Amino acid sequence: VDARDIWQIERELMELPKMAVHCSLTGVGPKEGKWKADPEIDLCFNAPRYQCIFQDYADEQYKVSLWNNGVSTADMLVEKQLAVMAESQST
Repeated sequence: VDARDIWQIERELMELPKMAVHCSLTGVGPKEGKWKADPEIDLCFNAPRYQCIFQDYADEQYKVSLWNNGVSTADMLVEKQLAVMAESQST
């Protein structure tokens, strides 16, 4: 991480509990039925900043879309043949 992208957290925010949100990238699925560790996939999530849009909540997880500089992460994964378009998205 570039030092210019590190910000000092405000003291009152340090009092909040840690939190993680279970999310799934909307619009795509694994190529072979199950996601596998792949450094090429990891690189698609390596930008310093993303715009995250919460699309839906189903099966106890949020469905989100991620964008970086106008580029959809889901589209990038499909374009690089690292994922397939989800059935509900294909026409």
